[in-house]
Amino acid sequence: MITIRVKGSKGFLILKQVLLIAYLTGILWLRRNPISMVFSAISPFSLLFVLFVVSNGHYIQFAVAGSLVMALVGYGLALGQDISFYKTEYKIQDVFVASPVSPLTYMTGLALSQLLFGFPALAVLTVLAAFFGTSISNIPLLISTIFLIWGSMSAMGFFLSSHMLHMRLRLYHL
Repeated sequence: MITIRVKGSKGFLILKQVLLIAYLTGILWLRRNPISMVFSAISPFSLLFVLFVVSNGHYIQFAVAGSLVMALVGYGLALGQDISFYKTEYKIQDVFVASPVSPLTYMTGLALSQLLFGFPALAVLTVLAAFFGTSISNIPLLISTIFLIWGSMSAMGFFLSSHMLHMRLRLYHL
């Protein structure tokens, strides 16, 4: 077998691994169960609705920001539950540990797959946040804040899942 190595292909390989992990753990699930995207959007939009009704629409920009943060935190912490399920029930983490995938690549792929579940809700909330924001110059700040919250909450979910011994014991260890 002949392999051809292209200089600089390490970054492409990592991106390919991240997208493959996201495909296996996210897109395949969504193809079989597309209604799960609706369930992931219920919490942020219900918070948005309640805050809109309570404030008579005066504080809609804060309600949108709160809903966006709530969605990102929820997706990041749900990652911990998915990882511990993959680890204890499917034993898929053993496959990735034995493969030449780095831990950061594995974590990024799983975090991206969790973000796919909430992509429609995040897209709507991001557009609403940009629409109700003060100026167009805040959009780069909004996007960087979204990635920062998503990354930090995904890391927290990953950290918490590494300390869970079993899915049923997760409440006792937190």
